[in-house]
Amino acid sequence: IEQIKFNSIPHLESLILRENQITSKGMLHLCDELSSFCPALRILDLYDNLIEDDGITFLSKKVDRLKFIELLDFWNCGITDKGVNVFCDMIIKGSLSELDSINFKNNQIGEESFQTILKALPYLKNLKYCNFSQTKFTETDFDEILKCLLSNNQNWKFNMNSGEFCLLKEDTDESSLIVNEPKKEDKEIIPQNPFMRKN
Repeated sequence: IEQIKFNSIPHLESLILRENQITSKGMLHLCDELSSFCPALRILDLYDNLIEDDGITFLSKKVDRLKFIELLDFWNCGITDKGVNVFCDMIIKGSLSELDSINFKNNQIGEESFQTILKALPYLKNLKYCNFSQTKFTETDFDEILKCLLSNNQNWKFNMNSGEFCLLKEDTDESSLIVNEPKKEDKEIIPQNPFMRKN
């Protein structure tokens, strides 16, 4: 990551760094560079990089200079409740106001950050997608998250199989969405996932 010359790409809007073995140390460098040279960044995908809680802390110290971030992917990044609480504090304090998609799938988060998540979600007025699957959350926790989301907008849908929450457009025809058919008598809508990309 240290070899990327971010000062030469000041208009960078999308940065996909999936499976690059970035650690918390690399995240410190990345946040310094992005906040200094790439203020227009909208997408930061860190899927499967071990940035851990310290990586979230480093981001929190620079995030005020990254005002346009819309999508953050922390899938399998070694994050615990401590990191999620730092992340939620950022949101409650007014940062990441443009965020519309967030992915915390496959991280060690659960009870100790749950209430903070419920407190932070209403601050994300542009949120359209979030994923907390493969964490320590229970079905009851997912129900509470959905209730929190529905309190702001009645078009939220939750897919229990995938652990995804998705905000449908008001004119969306649900029959046009991808359907998972393990059994013909038990169809379930799978929300469109902004983190899925074609190879």
